[in-house]
Amino acid sequence: MGYLTGKITTSTTFDPKADLRASVQFPRFSKEAIEHNRWLVELLTHVGQRKGVTAGQIALGWLLHRKPWIVPVPGTTKSAHLKENLGAIHVQLTADDMKELETGFENTRIEGKRAPDAFIDQHDIGANLGSSSAGTAGRSPLPENLKSA
Repeated sequence: MGYLTGKITTSTTFDPKADLRASVQFPRFSKEAIEHNRWLVELLTHVGQRKGVTAGQIALGWLLHRKPWIVPVPGTTKSAHLKENLGAIHVQLTADDMKELETGFENTRIEGKRAPDAFIDQHDIGANLGSSSAGTAGRSPLPENLKSA
């Protein structure tokens, strides 16, 4: 049950035996953040309905459309969700679709950090900077000459 499916609401509870979000406070999953970020789910759902695909497929399709070297890695434990995610490679976004999404993303901010500070401190620094640090033990972002690629 991913954030962008629209199935997570302010009344959602997570299985303490199977879901880390049940035992650790993820700021983006607070009731306030879920309510504030509803606009994102609605935007993706709106575009998805027009295309006949899911909000998650639109989100992944948007990433794939932005740059050919972006490789989204959605997490899932269910094969049906994996198949749905793979369907994003068939999503065809027009220039108007991209403009609608980009404008929506620019005009509103996301509420809540993606993870608790203790988790973020352990993540790859390149991921936190929006770049890659592969092969550098997470301590070095891409060289400046590659950042604009």
